Amino acid sequence: MSASVGNILAIRISHDEPYPPNPYNIAVRSGLRVFFAVRTIFAHVQTTTFVGDNLYMIHYDAGQLTVTESFKFFLGQYFNRPCTFAQLVQPPPTLSSKLYLTSAPPPPTGGGEEVHTILDADYDPLHGYYVTFAGNYFLTFHNIFRNWPPGAVVRTGPDFKGFQPSTNNPNKP
Repeated sequence: MSASVGNILAIRISHDEPYPPNPYNIAVRSGLRVFFAVRTIFAHVQTTTFVGDNLYMIHYDAGQLTVTESFKFFLGQYFNRPCTFAQLVQPPPTLSSKLYLTSAPPPPTGGGEEVHTILDADYDPLHGYYVTFAGNYFLTFHNIFRNWPPGAVVRTGPDFKGFQPSTNNPNKP
């Protein structure tokens, strides 16, 4: 899946708020902090792991740490507590001239939001960056990352019977 088509993961750290007039014509400061472009989802029995690329500049907020160190440092403050996460089509508008060199901001981002709990986040040289959430993908993810094509979600474990809703289940997301 392409890194720019609906697979951007963000954490909501505050509410959106009006922004004063600026040369980039950005009317609202987003409370979303984009940190990750999801490439693959691993559906485990009790957890869900998103694997992908750290495309966004969270390491600028972490001082002199490397990108890899700052990824875990940034997300570490949100471990083991429920937080709101969003799936975005593109990053929210920002005043950073490195991202947008024109005075016309990009169109508003779209996607769902829901609350999840991060258990771990780090970098694995074999797979790349990963974030592990509490909860089974098929049972607890209802608004984000539900539009993935077949094969993009890798089911792990010896037996998944009972962990994925059946096709005749009226409560299937």
